[in-house]
Amino acid sequence: MALSLNHIEQEEFKNALLKAFPKIADLRQLTYFKLGVNLDEHVNTNSNLSQCVMELIQWGESESRTEELILAALKERPTNVYLVRFATKIGLIAPHLNATNGPTQIPLNRPPHVGRQNDAMPTMPRINNYAQNDPPPTVSPTIPDTLLKSLVEALTNIPMFRSAEGRDTLLIGLPNTDKLNRYPNNMHVDLMFLVEQLSQFHRLSTGKWPLLVLLDNALALVEGYISYDDLQKLRQQFEHYYQGV
Repeated sequence: MALSLNHIEQEEFKNALLKAFPKIADLRQLTYFKLGVNLDEHVNTNSNLSQCVMELIQWGESESRTEELILAALKERPTNVYLVRFATKIGLIAPHLNATNGPTQIPLNRPPHVGRQNDAMPTMPRINNYAQNDPPPTVSPTIPDTLLKSLVEALTNIPMFRSAEGRDTLLIGLPNTDKLNRYPNNMHVDLMFLVEQLSQFHRLSTGKWPLLVLLDNALALVEGYISYDDLQKLRQQFEHYYQGV
C-alpha cells in the first residue's frame, strides 16, 4: 500500500522540506537527480518557495510517490534534524543500534493509521527514572526546537564527541540509558536523538533534569576550551525553561 499523508502530516513534511531545502534550486536538484523529475513541469516555480513545496507534496500524493519523495529528501539531506524527525514520527524510518549511515528504512507495511490516535504524532518513549514511592513526576517543559538544534550543533562541533564512546560520557549519571534510541556511527543523528529524547523525560528522583545533566557532563569535559562559554550560555537558556516548572 502506497504511503499517504494526512493533512497534519503534509504540513509537517512541508515545514521539514522548507528547512532542508531553502531554495527552489535545491528542490530542482532533489527532484531531478533523486526522482528523475523536472520540477518545473509539475509545480509553479514562479510562485514562492512555500507554495512550490506544497505543490510538490500534492504531486507526490497524486502520483503515489510520497514515500519516494521523503526518502529522496533524506538521501539528499541525511542529517537534517527536521526530515529525520518527521520520517521517524510517521514510522518510515527507525533507529537501529548498528546503523552506519544515519536512519534506516523499515518496511512500510502498516495500514495508513495503525498506531495513531486522533492523528497525533507519536513521541519518544519516556524512561521510568523515578522510584515507585516517589511523588508523581514533574512533566518536562516544552523546549523550542531552535534551542534543541543549537545544542546539537554545539555538541557536534566538539571533537571529543565524534566517537560513540565520547558521546556516552554525556550520559553519565542518567538511569536506563541503554533504552535510548542511538545511531552510534552517525554523530549528528546520534546527538540529535539523545537531545530530543532527554528533552522529553521527567525530572529525575534526584531533582535534576536529564538534559541539564547532559549539559553539565559536557561542560565538565570541555572546561578550559573555547566551546565552554558557548555551552554555558546554552545551559542558561535551558535552565530558564526548567525554572518555570
